[in-house]
Amino acid sequence: MYLSKVIFAMGLSVSIRYVSAQSDQPGDGEETAQSKFDTLTLQAIAMSAIHEVTADFESRLNATKLKLERALTEIQGLKNENNILANGLSSLEIKLEKLNYQKPPNNTTGSTDILAEPATSATGSSNAPKLDKAETDQPGECLVDVMFALDGSGSVSPTNFEKVKRWVIDVAQRISASFSDVQFGVLQYSHYYIQEEGFEDNDQPYIRTEIRLGYHTEAEFERSVSDISFMGFTTFTAAALREVKNNFVNSRNFKKSGNVQVLILLTDGRATDRNDLDQSAQMLRDIDVIPFVVGVGEAVDVSELKTIAGEDFRVLRSPDFLDLQKLNINLERYITCDGSA
Repeated sequence: MYLSKVIFAMGLSVSIRYVSAQSDQPGDGEETAQSKFDTLTLQAIAMSAIHEVTADFESRLNATKLKLERALTEIQGLKNENNILANGLSSLEIKLEKLNYQKPPNNTTGSTDILAEPATSATGSSNAPKLDKAETDQPGECLVDVMFALDGSGSVSPTNFEKVKRWVIDVAQRISASFSDVQFGVLQYSHYYIQEEGFEDNDQPYIRTEIRLGYHTEAEFERSVSDISFMGFTTFTAAALREVKNNFVNSRNFKKSGNVQVLILLTDGRATDRNDLDQSAQMLRDIDVIPFVVGVGEAVDVSELKTIAGEDFRVLRSPDFLDLQKLNINLERYITCDGSA
């Protein structure tokens, strides 16, 4: 139907040209007037046909646009369902991982404090899973301060950041099971405003201590980590290390005998302020912080990770965010009470 209207309009156009050409030929005045009248008549019919074809085309175009919008909506719905499925699979993996890990029982007071000492059996041995003494020098007999520094740059994505938060909670639980006196803190870092713009290091909204280094119950820590909102900007890692130092220096355990300070930094990319990285990392080494760096994916710069960690064995790699849970079994094995990690 639409094609016939187009052909009809084209035919009228040809007829108008022919009649117009005839009217331009010398001849009888009455015939010329008739030819001009015929031309005008055909033009009017052609205009009507073209208007109808145009209206029909616009109607079809709008219908096509509507179908495309519906298709895009369906595609977005499928993407959302896929994200939900991915999150569900991640949660399932976490639950399966926990089934393979025996959580220490509550202490005699019934407290679920993440820092509570594992209950002891009648023989005096601990019921909680402990690291071998060969791997840790008398686990549980030191003051351990652990700061997590989490890359909140846009490349991580909100979905993957949720996996990172779950990983942080699981690592904290494992460390708590191995040491009797642990403080935890969490920092998220992304963009840094240079001081020339009127911002100081203590006035940076995107280099933020989300959880101040201190004692937290397991429930409090999990809730606080879960409430952290993803930033999603740049990757100012060196600036983050300076804020990490502030947390350690302000800890109640700072400079105490037997205090072990541990940084666990996770990133999936390169530092925006890479030129300042070595100096910031040295500031942490100067106060005896033991840094571990987790690089996720292929976009990380291994030399930057080594600059922060100081030792190659403290650089841990994960191919993607789903595989983060596999690092849980190994990470706490490197933390020792003599600070030799």
